[in-house]
Amino acid sequence: MRLSPVVILWSLSFVFVPAISAQSLAAAAPEIDAPVLVDSQPAGALPEFFPQGLPLPAPPEPGRPRLHTLTANEQLMRDEVERLGQKKHQFVRCKLANGKILTGLIRGASEGGFTLKTQALNGPYLRYSDLAEAPKPVPAVGTRIKQGLQWTGFGAAVALAIPAIILIFPLMLSGAIAD
Repeated sequence: MRLSPVVILWSLSFVFVPAISAQSLAAAAPEIDAPVLVDSQPAGALPEFFPQGLPLPAPPEPGRPRLHTLTANEQLMRDEVERLGQKKHQFVRCKLANGKILTGLIRGASEGGFTLKTQALNGPYLRYSDLAEAPKPVPAVGTRIKQGLQWTGFGAAVALAIPAIILIFPLMLSGAIAD
C-alpha cells in the first residue's frame, strides 16, 4: 500500500507540531524564579480556607416533612406526572395556568416540579403549581417530527465539524492559521 505525501505530512504534524509549539512557547516566556520559603513563614502554616473543627449539620430525618408541602391539587398533578413519566417516549400536553399549552416529554420529575423536554436538547422546568390541569398523553406527531429534524440537524453539524476540526487543528498548531 502506498501512502500519499499529504497523508504522511498530515499524520506527522500530530507528532511534531505539539513539541515545536511547546518549545517556542517556553522560549518566549520570561524567566520566572520559583518562590522561596523564608524563615518568617513556617512550613506548616496553611490559610484557613476550610476551617477544621466546625460541627457538621445533622442529616435530615427520614420522616421529616418537606419545606414546601404540596396542596391536594399539586399532589394529583405530581402523581399524574410520575405515572406518565414512566413511559420515556410518551408525549404529553400540559396546559399552564397562564394559558400556554406545551407539548413534550417528561424528564426529571421531582418533588417540586419536572422538566418538559419541548426541544431536542432542552425544555422548561415546570412547577406543579404552574399547571392548570393534569398533563394528558398525546401522539404529538408534529412535535416528534420537529425533534427528529432537530436531532438530524445536530448530527449533520457534528458530521461536518469533525472533518473540519481534523483538517484545521494541525494548521492552527503549526501557526499557519492564527488563533
